[in-house]
Amino acid sequence: MKLISAKSPALERGARLCHQGSRKKRDAEARSLWYQVYEAYLRQAGLLGAVTSRAEAQVMRLACLYAVLDCSTVITEKHLEAALAALAVL
Repeated sequence: MKLISAKSPALERGARLCHQGSRKKRDAEARSLWYQVYEAYLRQAGLLGAVTSRAEAQVMRLACLYAVLDCSTVITEKHLEAALAALAVL
């Protein structure tokens, strides 16, 4: 079964990586940046906001998508920065 049109080979490779069960992990730089960002989310929203807010989950979903589009098995700092920038515009 073909998941994505052959018109986008990079996207097709990324989709294949996802369906092979490869779990996305952050590299050291992305992990460090994420801890800084996450703490900022906690301070900004407070404890109740941290429990009810979904911004951090959206950031990680976007970062994962950027990694897939990059055909990377690792979420790098550039993927995380791109996700943060995309959500900052909203």
